[in-house]
Amino acid sequence: MIEYRAASIGQMAFQVLSENREAFVIGTTSHGVFIRAGDRIIFISFEAYRGPLTLTLNPPTDRLRTVHVGASATIASGRLVLPAADTLISAEHADVWCPSDTACPVRTPDERFESRCYLAREVLACRGDVGFGALLMLPTILQLRESLCRGLSYAAEIACGLLGTGRGLTPSGDDVVMGLLLMLNRWQAALWPDGDLDPLNRRVVESAYTRTTTLSANLIECAALGLADERLINVADCILTGSPRESECVPHVLGWGASSGIDALVGMALAVTC
Repeated sequence: MIEYRAASIGQMAFQVLSENREAFVIGTTSHGVFIRAGDRIIFISFEAYRGPLTLTLNPPTDRLRTVHVGASATIASGRLVLPAADTLISAEHADVWCPSDTACPVRTPDERFESRCYLAREVLACRGDVGFGALLMLPTILQLRESLCRGLSYAAEIACGLLGTGRGLTPSGDDVVMGLLLMLNRWQAALWPDGDLDPLNRRVVESAYTRTTTLSANLIECAALGLADERLINVADCILTGSPRESECVPHVLGWGASSGIDALVGMALAVTC
């Protein structure tokens, strides 16, 4: 069995590896392998991008590309063992990652509008009519926008109605809700300084664990804590502050999943509409 060391691990994934438990593979993509342990997910990434559920390897390896869905795994003492790949991954000395605090001054509403319009135009130019699965749910998206303008208490029911809408490990409706919660929670001080996000967060997270995939539910729970893959963090920060620049963030939108980053952008745009 070959041992690999994790270069970085998200704080949620670190918690999963801190307890002894059985696990199994629930999905494989060109970007990595998804492991489920109970109602928690770890993503072993073939890339260097960090996230709350993500474990990156040092050095990277192609050995895990042969693992199939349903393959068993064991977690014990900060180690993940995948017998099918004859691989042991240790997170003992890994850097536990979490996004930096929001410190930059925020843009004006007009500047935020221009930012998200630029991102949408560039993403459409690169991807054409592929992606934006959320727009297939346009009537509900518009209802969610209107409910946000009325107040957060109206938004929870509409947001919950989007959960599970679409296909795949993270359906498009889930990605919209995740982007919305990420923007609201990471930038609450700027977007909803006098509001209480806890009721919205609690209701949506609880509904996610009964209405959609476990992976989506985990990502939505992270978003309610202001956590996400660092590419999505960069996009949210770009819209609110201009740093990083829009041109740097277009690849982040396009690179997070097949179309999940695009649908998450829709949710982020909704959060800054009112």
